[in-house]
Amino acid sequence: MWSRPIRRLLRPVRLMAFTLLVAAWPLRAQLAPVGATLECPATAEPKQQPRVALVLAGPYAGQLSGRLTLTFVPNAAIPSDDASLQFSTGGRTAPLTLAAGSTRAEFSLQTGTVAGAIRINATLEAAGVDVTPVAAVACTITMARRVPAVTEVGIGYTATGFNLSVTGYSTPRQVTEARFRFLPRPEYNWAPIEIVIPAETIAGKFSDWYRSSASAQFGSQFTLLQPFRVDQNLHTVGSVYVSLRNQEGLSAEQSASFP
Repeated sequence: MWSRPIRRLLRPVRLMAFTLLVAAWPLRAQLAPVGATLECPATAEPKQQPRVALVLAGPYAGQLSGRLTLTFVPNAAIPSDDASLQFSTGGRTAPLTLAAGSTRAEFSLQTGTVAGAIRINATLEAAGVDVTPVAAVACTITMARRVPAVTEVGIGYTATGFNLSVTGYSTPRQVTEARFRFLPRPEYNWAPIEIVIPAETIAGKFSDWYRSSASAQFGSQFTLLQPFRVDQNLHTVGSVYVSLRNQEGLSAEQSASFP
């Protein structure tokens, strides 16, 4: 039987080599913001150390870090910042760390002596990612304007009498009057003598001090050196009571005994 050879026609197939290029974009984890609040007292007094607490809404799986930042807006008759207003660790920023599962971190600050608003803000990070809530984590502490505070009275004799050194602070950065009440030693009998230095004499001196660059580092603190001339009977003076006034009122008296 005759058979015709079958010839297969093979067509060459060209294979194309493709190179797949993948752009390597840096990937950063997207972590949900942490629920957190700052707790602080609504008001504070001068030279106090109120506590501030960062509180999480619930435990966080990993460690959190961050920072507290303090800012100040003065509300004084002669406005000024106060260098003594800072965190107890020093400065106006404080680092924070919360271990995994922890929900609270506490801090303290020193309030200073100038009336105004102390605002504290917090930022939070987890593994280098900002997880601060959209709503600001912040609180505000108000330092109100108060009457002056006389903290110390010193007495120094001079050739013509004596000087009184009056140390204190006035949160509005203002003093408008000074009162000095002198009492005799127990063995002498004379009525108390009160000397009042009015605003016309003393207010400008305090304004000059509070407007000076030298006062800025001391907030509202001051030292008043008041001389007194006594021609006779100085030895009969036993004690002095000092009070100061500003627009908020008259301070409590601070006393000192003559040596």
